[in-house]
Amino acid sequence: MEEPLAPVLPSPPALRPRRRGASSQPSRSVHRRPTRGRARQLLVGLALTAAGASILAGLMGIPQRFDGVLLVSKAIADLISGLSRLGYGLLQLAAVLVVALLALLALLLLCGGLLRIVRALFAPPLSRAASPASSRPAATTTRGRRAGSATEARQVAGVRGQPSGSRGILRD
Repeated sequence: MEEPLAPVLPSPPALRPRRRGASSQPSRSVHRRPTRGRARQLLVGLALTAAGASILAGLMGIPQRFDGVLLVSKAIADLISGLSRLGYGLLQLAAVLVVALLALLALLLLCGGLLRIVRALFAPPLSRAASPASSRPAATTTRGRRAGSATEARQVAGVRGQPSGSRGILRD
């Protein structure tokens, strides 16, 4: 007998529409909004309306006390002067940072130079065997052989048939 490829799952239970008041569980009051009394709602509404009206009345009295254009222009002038002071302060801060970085760079260069001078003065002298020129490998030719002398270099370069002492095509 062959087994099915996918497992057989039981069918979900049929959902029945819920009727109001027909549930077996008591209704939870967590989802309900608490009802407020009408008197409280009326009082909150009156307080909000009075606050809005008093703010509007205060705003309407501003032009009588202050010149509106002068007030706006003075605010803009203060804003511009504040921004210019901020820019000037940032420029001064950048200048201080540049000077500090230059001082740090100078100290680094000074320490590095002094360290090299001390190494050069107090290092043991280089021997001939440890010199950088002798530690490099000899020049290699196109065929991969090392050329030790000028005559060997000529021989490798194509003047092989001539003896090393003769003065053939290439002259010393």
